[in-house]
Amino acid sequence: MAYIGHSVRILLHSSNVAEFESEWHQLGFETQASTGDPEMDYVRLTDGQIIVSCKKGAEQAPCLVYFHSDVSGLHHQLESKKIEHEYTADSRIQCAMPGGMRLIVHQQSIDDQVLPTKFQNSLLGYADTLIVYVESIADAQSWAENVGYFVQEHHRGTVERLDMFDGLFTLSFRAATSKRYHLSYVTFFDNDMVEDLTSVAPHGVTVRRYSDESVMYVEIPMTGGLSVLVSPDDD
Repeated sequence: MAYIGHSVRILLHSSNVAEFESEWHQLGFETQASTGDPEMDYVRLTDGQIIVSCKKGAEQAPCLVYFHSDVSGLHHQLESKKIEHEYTADSRIQCAMPGGMRLIVHQQSIDDQVLPTKFQNSLLGYADTLIVYVESIADAQSWAENVGYFVQEHHRGTVERLDMFDGLFTLSFRAATSKRYHLSYVTFFDNDMVEDLTSVAPHGVTVRRYSDESVMYVEIPMTGGLSVLVSPDDD
């Protein structure tokens, strides 16, 4: 179990949850739970690796939602580390994350945890990381280490990149002033891959290529404030 929970998911918001659900279905996600039609205001989907939920509301930065069997105990631990957070009477923790995101922790027995069920997405490939653009890599690292993440890789290239993992989830912080969020996948690219992704993308794609015209990544904008990046697996 990670320091801040036994399971985790990404929470997004959209004014049209049914449309959100349909778009993610096109990328190989399946519905785990929803409030149903005609007034759908919540849906939870998974591709077997990542769980993505959506609540009805104005689009905003993604939230990272954890579930912990002892939120009260976690609250006291965060207090001892002087991590600013809100602790509510219904045993819920909320606090600001780097890049404008929010962390939410709910009370839930480990016996009731909802976990991914497969190894990879048949279309997108292997779920790699959630990319979060931040103004200060150092501040992001400090925050993440305080809530149980550790450094996997740190690249100080043209764009500084810091990959951090807590045993459940990987965050990749990138140095930039704009707030953007990408769910990153890696997969084998054959000659038809760009066309295959374009055919299912609900809002088109952006393809970035190297100087030799090989694909660097394909970006798929999605409803809910998060885009999907699919990159060739070079290993």
